[in-house]
Amino acid sequence: MNGSLHLGHAYSSCRLDVYARYKRLKGYNVLFPWAWHWTGEAVYGTVYRLRQGDKQVISRLVELDGVDPEALESLKDPIFFVKYFTEKNREVVKKFGLSIDWRREFHTTYLHPLYNKFVEWQIRTLYKKGYIVKGTYPVVWCPVDESPTGDHDRLEGEGVRPEEYVLIKFKYDGKYLVAGTLRPETLYGVTNLWINPEGRYVEAEINGEHWIISYEAYDKLKHQLFKVGEYKYIDPKTLIGKFAEAPLVNRRIPILPGDFVDTDMVTGVVYSVPAHAPYDYVALRDLKQSENISPSVKKLVNSIRPISIIKVDKYGDYPAIEIVEKLGVANQHDIEKLEEATQEIYSVEYHKGVMKDNAGPISGLPVKEAKEVIKSILEEEGYASSMYDLPEKVICRCSSKCIVKILPDQWFLKYSDVEWKEKAHNAVDNMVFYPQDLRQLFHHYIDWYHDWPCTRRTGLGTPFPLDKEWIVETLTDSTIYNSFYIVAKYYNSGEINHEHIKDSFFDFVFLGRGDLEEVAKENKISKDILQKIRDEFEYWYPVDLRGSGKDLIGNHLTFFIFHHVAIFPDDKWPRGISANGFMKLNGKPMSKSKGNYLSLEGGLQIVGSDALRLSLVSLVDGLDDPDWSVNWAYSILNRLNNLENMLNRLWSDASNVDNEFFDDLLLNRFRKIVRTVSEKIDNMEIADGARALYFDFYEAVRQYLSSVRKPSIHVAEEVVPGYIIMMSMYTPYLAEDLWRKLLGREGYASLSEYPEIKPFNELPIKIDNYLKEIVEDVMKIIRITRKENIKSIHVVAAPPDIWSLIKEIIKNFESFSARDVMNFARKWDLSDKRYLGSLAKFLSREWYGRYTKFKDLLLTFDSEYEYNILSKYLNVYLRNVNVNAEVVVSVYPEFKFEKLPYPLYPALYVE
Repeated sequence: MNGSLHLGHAYSSCRLDVYARYKRLKGYNVLFPWAWHWTGEAVYGTVYRLRQGDKQVISRLVELDGVDPEALESLKDPIFFVKYFTEKNREVVKKFGLSIDWRREFHTTYLHPLYNKFVEWQIRTLYKKGYIVKGTYPVVWCPVDESPTGDHDRLEGEGVRPEEYVLIKFKYDGKYLVAGTLRPETLYGVTNLWINPEGRYVEAEINGEHWIISYEAYDKLKHQLFKVGEYKYIDPKTLIGKFAEAPLVNRRIPILPGDFVDTDMVTGVVYSVPAHAPYDYVALRDLKQSENISPSVKKLVNSIRPISIIKVDKYGDYPAIEIVEKLGVANQHDIEKLEEATQEIYSVEYHKGVMKDNAGPISGLPVKEAKEVIKSILEEEGYASSMYDLPEKVICRCSSKCIVKILPDQWFLKYSDVEWKEKAHNAVDNMVFYPQDLRQLFHHYIDWYHDWPCTRRTGLGTPFPLDKEWIVETLTDSTIYNSFYIVAKYYNSGEINHEHIKDSFFDFVFLGRGDLEEVAKENKISKDILQKIRDEFEYWYPVDLRGSGKDLIGNHLTFFIFHHVAIFPDDKWPRGISANGFMKLNGKPMSKSKGNYLSLEGGLQIVGSDALRLSLVSLVDGLDDPDWSVNWAYSILNRLNNLENMLNRLWSDASNVDNEFFDDLLLNRFRKIVRTVSEKIDNMEIADGARALYFDFYEAVRQYLSSVRKPSIHVAEEVVPGYIIMMSMYTPYLAEDLWRKLLGREGYASLSEYPEIKPFNELPIKIDNYLKEIVEDVMKIIRITRKENIKSIHVVAAPPDIWSLIKEIIKNFESFSARDVMNFARKWDLSDKRYLGSLAKFLSREWYGRYTKFKDLLLTFDSEYEYNILSKYLNVYLRNVNVNAEVVVSVYPEFKFEKLPYPLYPALYVE
């Protein structure tokens, strides 16, 4: 609760609301609850910046979050802050029309005393099972907050983890130039060292040795397990052109200027392997062309030759050079292509590369093994150490830049535990995922996680029960919160007194442990209430569907699985997860800092709940990013207004008439949509369901009303109530309004039953599609002839004999062969021999077109059927597209002209 809910929250929650409403209509008892996450540094970071007078935060709160400027002073209190936005957002959520069970509402942190005890119970349970341990661990650290910074406590860098770099020491004048690398096995291909001539470098005492590194590296090493002494600045330009000695390979290598070197990345010293590192090769190439270096340095650069040390399939001796030339990398500032080149070479060498014979003790080893072997050798010889750094920038919510700190007393979740991982994998194998690709992503993240710091120093949260100096980390406290909805209802009603609750209460409710009478007595709670809570948990759990944005796949949702399998028996493990993309606004990612942002409240003020809901959830499914705009929302609002008018006409104007084909068409379209929407929502394809319901059906009703004089009562009585019931899933306000005012029904559309899924006849729908294609053919003829005043349109259907021939060809040939078809056709006595001359050409063009699409019509129709369809209905279809002309339908050769008609391809003539 560090601000107003936005369109991204609305999109994710409304998808779930549609699903919940659908399941209710299908007869399920549905628990769709809501709670507020107060834990973490997000609120503290915003409050900290507000206290500092940060103009960007003040502007965001007033202009984007709708805060009254007079409330800003009060918002400097974090507790007031979370309460303020919770109250504000609750009212907005209710207006949005989410079908929430508000009896179960709660918020996290110690400010909710029972939730606080719930989190303490969770931590103690994990600790007893050996899943929480204490030890030395690298964490992402905010030096201002003096606290670990989890994913949800960051302005930038979500998902970035500390990486271990090998520090290799190159002797230089009684000191060491220390270079950091992820690939120590490439040492045997080193040709030179790089330093940034414009960077800040120091000579510092590290572990009793004198290291030359960047000042930023010196500052980072103070937070890791190094003995860090005094330092003095040195001018990096004085090092350029000098030589250092590479360990193990025992050769002198020059120190060269590299503008691309980031002094804030590891040590600010990089060793160069141009045969296998695209950045190094391009930097050397650039230096050779540079006019800004001395002749002596230029000479050194020109003397350098790449050293090939890794053999890999599909590449020659110098993979880095090959990929650079293939991608056309311009220079060392062509970052995008260089990153692509680096990723490709490093990946293929790591997975498939083998060290060549010139790689000393690691010769012949696969690269992935050589990396560990050479690291061990370097450490044993005293030529290497290691440090942790962040591969990308991480910014805390307080706007401070984060570093890596190694904490000797950090508490962490032991996600590296093999048995724990195995349980989590088993859970994933037995879950359903929407979309299905998520399954492999979760397997990946379960394998990828090592250990995770589960405490932090600052922010809102629950004091860590094993060590009160710490607070339970943001994500750790909300992994099994779903189970707390069961308890929250009884706490909110006053039937639970938090002051008396012990761990035994949670053990009994969630795990079925303990004697009812003894647990009730210890927790001073009624036996009946305690048993009722336990029974309700048994009834509702496990979670059938957990939905969220895709940003939580690699952290919260993975932890959700880990913690459930650790704490609960397997029959209470989660059953399903749905994830969706990030909300875009006008083609760009939503961002408060960039001003491209719209709150949920703002969206409601623009178009109201129904149009906002539908405009959001009809965009995309799966992990694709939805792109919302105000214009799109206005078009949806207009569509809903038109749809309301059409439903009024369909219901109010209905009479006892028989519209034959058009009645059948609308009924079968509706029945097909009923089935389609059900199938789509079952598979969490909420957008596809919305398009079928509000776009396909909209066109069906619009066409029906424009094709008949009066709607039929029997059509209206099936279609209108059933459609309004389905509308209640997406646009509940309009649906309930129509349910009461148009139909005069009692109760709620959303609490009735989903329309019966009836068999439907595809034939009228196929005929409709066929007639629309003929209309399009007519419109093409009109455009080609450019006739403004059309008197008549002659539509000439194919004769019976060619109909019979084509039907037999369709029955006898699975694919088109001109020779076979012509030999077959010659056996027929056709009334017009010209057909033999054009048949092969016609079929080769249309075999996979209209004839594939309407194969069942070809086998159902004959000449008379097609003639009757065209005679009865084509004039109506043309009238609907504003073609005011007499339509004359005949059968060839009654109206004979040069173009030959074929089945489903009548000849057309415009006068």
